[in-house]
Parts: sequence; structure tokens; C-alpha cells
Amino acid sequence: MAKLIIGLFIELIIFLTLNKKIFYKEEDQYKNLIVFLLMCFFNFHISLHYSQTIVGVKNTFYVPSIFLAIVALFTSVVKRKSFHFRYEYVFLLLIAAHFIYSLVVFPVLDKAHYFYMVILLLSISMIILIYQSIKIYKFDKLLYYTNYLAIANGILAILQFITGKMLVLGSFNQSIFYYEGLTTVKRAVGIGMTNNAAGNLGAILFAVVLYNLLKNKDLTSLFSLIFTLLFSFLTLTRIGYVAIFVELVLIVVTTRIKYIKMFLKKKWSVIGLTLFLIVSLLVTWNKINYYLFQSRGDTLTSRFIQYRRVLGDVVSHNFWLGVGEARYQYYLYANKGIHDLVIHSQYLNVLAEQGCIIFIIFVFGNFYIIVYILRQEKSKLLKAFSLSLFIGNFICINFNPNQYYYINNIFYYFYIFGEYYKLQQRDANESKKTLAHDLEQYKNSTRG
Repeated sequence: MAKLIIGLFIELIIFLTLNKKIFYKEEDQYKNLIVFLLMCFFNFHISLHYSQTIVGVKNTFYVPSIFLAIVALFTSVVKRKSFHFRYEYVFLLLIAAHFIYSLVVFPVLDKAHYFYMVILLLSISMIILIYQSIKIYKFDKLLYYTNYLAIANGILAILQFITGKMLVLGSFNQSIFYYEGLTTVKRAVGIGMTNNAAGNLGAILFAVVLYNLLKNKDLTSLFSLIFTLLFSFLTLTRIGYVAIFVELVLIVVTTRIKYIKMFLKKKWSVIGLTLFLIVSLLVTWNKINYYLFQSRGDTLTSRFIQYRRVLGDVVSHNFWLGVGEARYQYYLYANKGIHDLVIHSQYLNVLAEQGCIIFIIFVFGNFYIIVYILRQEKSKLLKAFSLSLFIGNFICINFNPNQYYYINNIFYYFYIFGEYYKLQQRDANESKKTLAHDLEQYKNSTRG
């Protein structure tokens, strides 16, 4: 607890000091977001020195250091006037009500996972209020500063792979060797803290740094892309590779279609590239097959077996309100005698544990944001970035237990809400200008 208080105090002092006019004016408060983003590199778990074992699995209570940074940022920039009614609050209150319902109606046995989910809900709520409080901010700058975070994260991943250690505060000497499939494999985690979380994080960062490269065409963006690809490769997270490939195709096809058409007209270039890819695949196939499939095991089949089990044994009997947050493993063991992992799909986890009503809210909220961005954003490149970020994240979170990957949820909503509220502010400002113009015209007409 002492570590929590000291950490929060230090970060609060940093943000409050930066808010003073000697550093920047009120209209430049968006720089707090940049400071927060760079602070995320120092992600680590603050242990609460308490653990519990549920269905044979030991879970330790901890608080992510990024949560303290969000609380400090929230405290330093959010003002009372920022609190005004928005539909987002209704959705958040309904989700919060289900957490309370689960706490009252069901015995919350897996207190650790329940605790993490509460922290995540609080963090997302604070991110929304932070964006609503900072009325003027430059979204492109937030995206560009991600380059520095991505480069540092890539370097950290390389050092982790060389040393075989995590090299982060609180877990400096923790091994990154994992027993999977037929052998022990080494998987870098970067600031993601776990390997699959790192794979998801790589897909999120890739969408951002690729956008930066296409927009700015500078060396910093190029290096950030290279280090992000290296980081993603060293995580050995296959679904992360799939997400990155899809993101690349989406952005290139939607923003560089004329160059693709010109390239396809050059017959020999297409033949040469095709042959190069085929030969490269044949030469490296044995290593690819060993590291990604033989040594990792057939986790894909187990995913679909779990999904059928969730739908058949859990959702069908608890359709409307679910079994309660963080109760899937206990429910399955108590009712079916089956030991299972946490649900490896964030969407399916919401349906199973929080029920159909919250699932509809969750799906509607996420899809509404991306549809709004695609309809309102004028930049083709930003549209492509937002869509690739959404699709890449959607792919990853439905094959990994992303509901417990704190940093990935924070990064995704930090970027997607940043774009969403930027457009909301732009539309609100345009409405005010239109209203002022109409009033001026009305006054002039009445004078005449």
C-alpha cells in the first residue's frame, strides 16, 4: 500500500507541476497526454502482497503502475465543469451496475480477476472524462510520440530475448521462458508483462506507427515501425501476426490503391515478388513450423473447443445476466466438474459473465465509435488508421483473454477515444460557429 501511495503522489506532482502556466498554457493541456503516453513505458505491477487459489490456479493481487498514472492525470486535468450528461455515462453506469449486481447476488470467489476488471472499468471511465476535459488537443502529436514509446519497447524486447529475463521494475529477473507444446520457448513481453498481451500490444502499436510513417515519411517513424515488427516477432504470438497482416493490407489498400494498380501493371515485378515470397517461405518453412506450431502446440483447436463449451454450458443457461464477473472458471467447475482456462475471447467473456444485455451495450458502444469515426473523419489516412486499429484489436481480443490485459485495453481506448473525441470537439465547434453566424445574420436582418 505504501508503494501505491508514493507512486500516486509522485505522478500527481508531475502532472500538477506541468499544468502550471510556466510550462504551458491551458490550451496546451494535451501535452499531459503525451507525458502520460511516455510514462506508459515504465509499466510494472505493484504487488499488494495477497494471493488466492481458485480452481487450482493461483492469482496474485496487484495494481498496474499505469493505473496510478491515469489517476494522477485525471486528478490534474479534470474539472467539475467537465461533468455533463453524455450517453457514454449511461453505458458505463449500466456496466457498473452489473458489477454491483454480481457482487451482491453471487459470491465473488475470484477476487483478483474481479479486482482487475473493476480497475479497468474505472480507467476507461477516467480516460473518457480526461478527453472531455482537455478541450483543445492535437491528436496527430499523440500518435507521433508513440514512435518513441514503440522504439523503447522494441529495444526492451530485444534485451529481454537476449537475457531471457523480463527486465521491468518488480519483475526484473523473472524468466521469459514458457513451456508450451513440446518444448520450452523464449517469448519477449516488452511492456505488455505477458507474452500474449505483448502480441496484442504489438498489433495496436503497429497500426499507430504505420500511420506515422505514411503521414510523416521520416526516419523516426521508420525506426519505430522496424522495432515494433521486431517486438511483435519476438512475442511469438500468432494471432498478433495475423492482426498485423490484416492491418497492413487495410491501410495499404485504402490509402495506396493507385500505387498498387501501377505495380500490378508491371508483369515482371509481380512475377519476381511472387517467386521471392515462395522461395523465402520454402527456405524458412521448417523454422517457422517449429517455432510457431510444433513448439507452441495446437492452441487454436483448444480455443474453439472452449468457445463451444462457453456457449453450450454457460451462455445457454445464463443468457440475460451471465454468471457474474470473473466467475466462469468456478461456474464451469462447480456445475460440470471441468477445469478450464479463463475465456480466450473478450467479446465472448462479456456474453458469458455479464449476459446478453451488457453484451449488446458493449458491442454497440464499440461499433458506434468506429462507424462515427469513419463517417465524420475527412482524412482518408486517419480513416484507414482507425479502421485498421479497430479490426486488428478485434482479431486479437477474440483469441486471447484480453479482458485481463490491462495495458492493451488502455492503449486501444486511449487511441480510439482520442480520435472520437477529437471529431466530437470539431463538430461541436463547427455547430457553435454556425449558430453564431445564424444569430448574426438574424440580428442584421432585424436591424434592416
